Amino acid sequence: MATLAAIVPDHQLSEWSVGKTLYGKEAKLEELGGQGVVISFWSASAKDGAKSLALLGKINRSYQSRGLVVIAAEMQNLEKVEVDRVLGGNDAGLTITQGGRGPIGISDLPHSFIFDSMGTLIFSGLPDDAGFETAVKKALVNARRPSVSTKSNPGEKKKADLIPQRKWVNSEGKDVVAAVIAIKKGYILFRKENGDEMSYPINKLSKEDQKLVRRIPAQ
Repeated sequence: MATLAAIVPDHQLSEWSVGKTLYGKEAKLEELGGQGVVISFWSASAKDGAKSLALLGKINRSYQSRGLVVIAAEMQNLEKVEVDRVLGGNDAGLTITQGGRGPIGISDLPHSFIFDSMGTLIFSGLPDDAGFETAVKKALVNARRPSVSTKSNPGEKKKADLIPQRKWVNSEGKDVVAAVIAIKKGYILFRKENGDEMSYPINKLSKEDQKLVRRIPAQ
């Protein structure tokens, strides 16, 4: 049965981890600020493993353009060949990882957690619960949508940097080298060394870096 967020009001996305990425885009929870996130724990050895992946893949394809990220974390640390068997050579259409943990104990797999754009837990339950998709839609209210293109095309005029490339540190001590090219509604838009653009919440930066950003007017 699904658990309403009112019962677990204090849990945040930052309290979860999702382990090593096996398939799909690499899962980095610290880079998902402003997006709706589904973390679903599952087992490749369980009879409903393939069914849950198919359902999650469908949800991801339906809502990823609106800012949803779905991560399926295999919880029994089985060999990759076992996960390959479940996939049957098909593209799951989502990120699949090995391992993961969170502050809420679960007794049965699969089990999904949904977080809104502020990183707050709003759903805990089965991915086929009646309220699952409703919670996904709620998580996407005010969510940051992915950029259509993350790299400049040849000959395209490069956006001027608001803050030149430097090392940025977040509140957890992790760093990234990037330039700031835009500041909007509590978020900054980084351009990393490889040209990729990434939106990041200002309040997740270190205090010193927050001070630097707040000196620049929002665009």
